[in-house]
This record gives sequence, structure tokens and C-alpha cells, in this order.
Amino acid sequence: MKHKGLTLLWCALSLLFSLSAGAQDYMTAEIIPGANPEEWTLELSLENPEGTNYTAFQMDIKLPEGFTLVEHSAAASTRLPDHSVAVNAHPSGVYKLVAYSLTNTAIVGNSGCVATLTVTADASVTTGDYSAELSNIILSDRAGYEAEFDDASFTWFYIAPPQYFTITYFISGVFTGMDQDMIWTEQHPAGEPIALSEPPGITGCSFVGYSYVPEVMPYEDITIELIYQRNSYTITYILDGEVYAIEECVYGTPIMPLEVPSDEYRTFNGWSNLPDHMPAHDITVTGTTTLTAITNLSADLPARVAVFSLSGTCIAKGVTLEWIKQNLRPGVYIINGKKWWILGR
Repeated sequence: MKHKGLTLLWCALSLLFSLSAGAQDYMTAEIIPGANPEEWTLELSLENPEGTNYTAFQMDIKLPEGFTLVEHSAAASTRLPDHSVAVNAHPSGVYKLVAYSLTNTAIVGNSGCVATLTVTADASVTTGDYSAELSNIILSDRAGYEAEFDDASFTWFYIAPPQYFTITYFISGVFTGMDQDMIWTEQHPAGEPIALSEPPGITGCSFVGYSYVPEVMPYEDITIELIYQRNSYTITYILDGEVYAIEECVYGTPIMPLEVPSDEYRTFNGWSNLPDHMPAHDITVTGTTTLTAITNLSADLPARVAVFSLSGTCIAKGVTLEWIKQNLRPGVYIINGKKWWILGR
């Protein structure tokens, strides 16, 4: 009987030092988007409409995987005029929060926010609904009596900030005739349709298309090649004032000059203004030939003629046109009283 009496006495003392929460007292939490899209504010509120004289509280906060409470971000609201708020991560995976007043000051008011904390999410967290839990909620008053509150849960819709990865655009200098490859980069949000960079104009080339492009940006850097083909342009050959030939040549490739055969009467003098490589436009080149012998003289001259130099010196008399072709050097002569240009033997 003696032991039984001691047990009853202990239970009575325990009841004296416990504080019963008001029937309508409870704690709530809410996640509020912050100015920084990568940070959110966890707002803790105490609803105590019956005016219970609480001075301190503690609780466990369990966040979903990927979410973290920022260290030293706990802050007291105006309802905690002379209080300190601290939170620490526990090995069990919960955060232990405590709010207290060294002067034993009561929590002001009967409703609203009492403390805030900053919440962040790592890159693995995707957009969606999430829930968290407040547990082991205990409040105390000035006398040190404690009241246990019911656990509380809260949910929110998290919009994950976009993750950006690099698109490297590449144009081959070899295939386009440029001195070097053209490379530039752009940042693009993962999971979003890819807005492709506009193909730049390349001298002498036409854009064909892109290499493989995924429908949406993956969660990694990618390289996209822009494919071009060289254009062909026209070379018009004009020989002695007339169109001799028309050819097409690919931009940037070496030009092989068109050959013009020479004969005993004419010598080809070559093409003028012909570049070594095909430019990015049509070109016209000109060429000439030179007479290598006297032709058609028989229509104007007799069978045998006299040949004089311009100074009047007689070079030959009674010679034939064939003799003139074989023996006279290039130059101007007077043949049968008329000037003639002898172009070659």
C-alpha cells in the first residue's frame, strides 16, 4: 500500500506541471514563394484564440526529399518581441526548431506568424505537389508548464526553376570554305522545346539543315551541327569578243583554265582576270588570239610583190606571199605600196 500511495502522489504532481492547450489552439505552416525563384519561405503560425500565455515552443519539421532549411535562416516575427529562434538538422532527417525568451516574455497576440525559415530545393526536385509535417510540437508558459499540440501537415505546389544546359553550334570551315570552324554557344532550359539558332549566312554557301536535334532540351550539354553546301557559279569565257564557252564551278574550288588550241595561223594569248579559285559570284573572263602569219593577202596583192621597210629601204623584190610568211620577222612593212602588219613567221 505504501508503494501505491507514492505512485498516486507522483501522478498528481505530473498533472500539476502539465499545461493543457486550449481546445482551439494549434500550429500551422505555409510555404510562400520568395523574391528569388530558387528560395521559398516557410512561415510558422500559432493560433491561440483563447489567449493562452505561451512563452516558448519547440517542434520537429520533416521536409520532403530534396528540400533543405537554410542554416541560420530562422527569424522571429513581431509576435516574438524578445525571443530567439534556432533550427538544426538532426541525424534522423528532421529539423529541430526551438523558440525561447530569456526574459520569459509571452508570445504576443492570438493569431498569425511567429517565425519564418528559408527553404531551398536541389536540382533533382521537379515541379509538383509536395507535403511536409510538423511533429512533437510542445509549447510552454511562464511557469514552465508544457502543452503538446497535435501534429500538423502542410502541402504546396513547387515550381522548379529551369535548369539550363549548353547548346554548342558548329559549322565546319572545311566544308564551307571558311578559314576556320564557326562555333558559338547558347543556354537553353532542360525539358523545353529547343528554339534553334538562326543559321548565319555563309559566303558562297546555302544552308541545308541541322544535324540531329532532340524535341526537347535534355539534362545535358549537346552539340548541333549546321550543314551547308557550297554553291556553283558560272564562268563565261569570251574569246576575241565572242562567247567561247560557259562552265559552272563550285565556290572556293580551284579553277582549271579552259584550253584554247593554237594552230599555224593563230596563237592563244591566255585568259585575263581569271582567279585561282571560284568566287561567290558569276564571272566573265576574256581571251584573245594573235595571227601568226599573213592571211588573205592574195585578194589584195599580186602574186609577186616588193617589200620595203618603213624607212624606204628595199628588203625584197618579186617575192611571193609564201616567201613573206617564211622570211619576214614580225613588224610593219610596206608591201606593194601599202602598210602591212606581219605578226609572225
